[in-house]
Amino acid sequence: AAAQALGELGDATAAQPLFDLVNDETTYYRLREAALLAIAKIDPPGLADMLFTLLAERDLDLRRMVINAVNGVPEAEQVHALLDAADWHTSLVRPVRDALVRAGGEPIETVLIESLGHVREWVRALAVEVLGELACAEAVTAVLPLLQDEAREVRVLAANALGQIGDEQAVGPLRAALKDDAWLVQVAAASALARINSPEAHTASSDWRMEQRLPSDKLDLDTDEPPPEVDLSDIL
Repeated sequence: AAAQALGELGDATAAQPLFDLVNDETTYYRLREAALLAIAKIDPPGLADMLFTLLAERDLDLRRMVINAVNGVPEAEQVHALLDAADWHTSLVRPVRDALVRAGGEPIETVLIESLGHVREWVRALAVEVLGELACAEAVTAVLPLLQDEAREVRVLAANALGQIGDEQAVGPLRAALKDDAWLVQVAAASALARINSPEAHTASSDWRMEQRLPSDKLDLDTDEPPPEVDLSDIL
């Protein structure tokens, strides 16, 4: 309760004592978490240095708490620190994704655009999903090649991201993706086309949906929404 109160009061003099609590591995788990959230609310000078120092700790729960407390990522090296943390344990991928979406901004978008060509599938998937959530228009030309990615999940997320961004230059590649071997990719591409403000895109999406209703050997769509088992936002 005291840690929470200090966070609400917002006095920067409380930041270091709170950080000392977080940095002490003998501190009770819930107090460490409350102290971290309080520091984030106080937002003292050097907050990023405080938080990102802790990402080097081996304690998985502490790393997760730090990631959940991140509200801003002002430097590219801190984006890389978050990606490294996610690489350390798969359970941190989703918290890192949420932290990057919360923070947004040019440093994050620049690093993630570079990461679209990463050798690791999960990095490409994470990068394209966040860029879509941020509706990063500068990412469109870098995202388009991912519609041909070897990993089905990456292709799905790439199509979804292009729909979120809504740039008309994605219409042609998304139309091609309607013929993808994977049904989920087709669904993602049709949904993306429906979100782009273009008559050509809407027609392509509508035609595809109608086509699915005709042949007996294809799954029927009863509505204009993807089937309920398809969760495009949580495919990582």
